[in-house]
Amino acid sequence: MVLIISKEFKAIANAIHTKLNRGATFLDGSGSYTGQRKEVILTVIHNYQLKRLEQTVFTIDPDAFVITGNTFNVLGSGFSRRKVY
Repeated sequence: MVLIISKEFKAIANAIHTKLNRGATFLDGSGSYTGQRKEVILTVIHNYQLKRLEQTVFTIDPDAFVITGNTFNVLGSGFSRRKVY
């Protein structure tokens, strides 16, 4: 799971769709110190796509803020299917 904070959020989200064939979600955010509104991109990618995503993001916005976290389980299109017990 990757969170990206950037003023170039639309261009980055478009690149995630076109270059990585992944979806993205915009989350509304605001800086706790400045109170300035920010768009946060949330995307879930495969590990092998991480370096390509980083290269894409920092090519578009060298000042972007990127947070990468491991996820325990991802269910949905393009990932694991829900197990029925």
